[in-house]
Amino acid sequence: MKTIIIIQNQLVLRILLSIAKIFFRSFTFYYFFCEGSTNLKQLCDRYNIKEIRKKGFSKDAKNRVLKDYLLGIDKIADENGSDLLWWATNFAAKNRFLSPMQKLLSDITHFNSALNTFMTFDTSPCKLLVLNPNSATIETIRQISTDNHCLCRYFRVPFLNTILNFIQSAKRGREFLKSIFAAYLRIYTAKRIFMSLKSAPRNSDAIRLIKSFVYPGSIGHSGNYKDPFFGNLGEKLSSNSCQQERVITVALGFSNFKECYKKLRHVTSSSIVPFECFLKYRDIGSALRRWFKKAAFGSFQLPKEILISEFNAEPVFRQVLSKEVWSISLLQLLHFYAGKNLSDCYNVKECIITFENNPWEKMLMKGLRDKNPNVKIIGYQHAVVPQSAAGMFFGKNELKLSPQPDLILTTGKIPADILIKHGNFPSDRIYPSCALRYEYLTKIKQTNRNKEGINQVLVPLEGDKDVIPLVEYVKEQSSSMQDKTFRLRAHPSLPFERLVKRLKWHDVPENIEISQNKSVIDDINECDVVLYWGTTVALEAIVAGKPVIHFDRGDLLSFDPLFELDSFKWEVDRTKDLQIAIAQIESLSDEQFELLRQKASNYIEQYFFPITDKAIAKFNYFRIPNQH
Repeated sequence: MKTIIIIQNQLVLRILLSIAKIFFRSFTFYYFFCEGSTNLKQLCDRYNIKEIRKKGFSKDAKNRVLKDYLLGIDKIADENGSDLLWWATNFAAKNRFLSPMQKLLSDITHFNSALNTFMTFDTSPCKLLVLNPNSATIETIRQISTDNHCLCRYFRVPFLNTILNFIQSAKRGREFLKSIFAAYLRIYTAKRIFMSLKSAPRNSDAIRLIKSFVYPGSIGHSGNYKDPFFGNLGEKLSSNSCQQERVITVALGFSNFKECYKKLRHVTSSSIVPFECFLKYRDIGSALRRWFKKAAFGSFQLPKEILISEFNAEPVFRQVLSKEVWSISLLQLLHFYAGKNLSDCYNVKECIITFENNPWEKMLMKGLRDKNPNVKIIGYQHAVVPQSAAGMFFGKNELKLSPQPDLILTTGKIPADILIKHGNFPSDRIYPSCALRYEYLTKIKQTNRNKEGINQVLVPLEGDKDVIPLVEYVKEQSSSMQDKTFRLRAHPSLPFERLVKRLKWHDVPENIEISQNKSVIDDINECDVVLYWGTTVALEAIVAGKPVIHFDRGDLLSFDPLFELDSFKWEVDRTKDLQIAIAQIESLSDEQFELLRQKASNYIEQYFFPITDKAIAKFNYFRIPNQH
């Protein structure tokens, strides 16, 4: 019988290896479960325990998993759809960054694939190490192992998980207390600097409301406000509205919200009010009572079986869902009460919000409709829609039960098609409009192909630690490609100095450099190809006429914003040589190169429609055909 041994701690592995070296010699293969646990990997290498490498997934396999994931969430939504707090969770939002589910399902699916490989070995090896899996996946790993007639052993430090859970609970409690204090501070600051809710009595005039955000850089010295998500939509709608309709933007301050709200007082170009001005101190108490009642006496319901790639992932869903009430953001939950207060203050005829299925969006829609059932809500898909953006896709039960916009406007035809294809949306609820945030793309000029071949590779990075595998891949590949220069461009939210602390950044090849350009367009113009993981810089590169190479990190659902594009794009992963992809690009004739570039450019043109009066008019719900 084959044996599966699960080890969650480096100390446990060291002890087992030190007292049973001969026993572990039969472990010819192991599955390295956790990204970044390089010490565990190095320890296994020292004892000649070789790795079963992760395999990528085909497009069909990814689409099947996405369908299974959506169906699983849909079943849970059917059980909990009447509970407001269910819609306030990141779990229900399927947020690819804030909910752990995609990562956990990816881990289990990779394990299942590695186990299938392991089971094909007739004799040696007969033992498989599973290193450092997330605790939420242990029960499912053991069940899959048992189903494959394997003996499964789990070695751990006694009481370690209990201690870690206690530490995590303490951290969550601390963060929760901080969120309460922060909410009171936000309301006090907004009303002291700007205005009080009492000073905004209900007005009978019809209001078109835009719910957005404000950053310190959103407001110029002249007092002009440039919405980071909607551009100049507020001004355009105001100029086209009749005198009986006003356009008001309610903005939540990010970064330094005090500075944001001080600057808002000097905005002259539009009517804009801080979000917290529509909150009352007692709303915090109401939200906390609702939360404490759920945490103490309630729990989210779960079906007995949730199939992902033919294995039952219910234990994973259950582990995460049991703690989900603690992850609810108080600030996002307060949007429910702000929505009700807004309806008390104004005769809101129409509300325009971003569409990402974030908890705050659903809370705001629910609050508005509780007091004003006739309000029409337009959701705007303002950014790219990768396959991993599962939050923007819905099951049939979710569409019926979840707070939803009446209409969804997209940046172009491609995102609309993706939402209809994967999200179960009826086509008469989705309309392409225009790319309000990407007006600058029209100013990018297409550059000529470098006749000398590919000399400089631009590597734009995301503002998240998940980009580390790409950086490690670049470091590995650049050492054998000394004739190429690799320029890393860090994201503003994660400067390279901070990213390096998470890496073993020594013995770095001299052909790796860090970008000093202020503009990403300058870096694109100076490069010959762009190597990326999930950034929208890839779309800008294609507009500039640069070929792109996508790095497949092994994600179960693709983070590639161009996941449906095949032309002018190449694919690599950690097992593939980057030089091969570059050689394929260099081998293209000028005619082939231009043909592929034109196909990709046409794709981007369909992804981002230009801003026109006709497109702006779609943001008036009552002008959309067949929507009266």
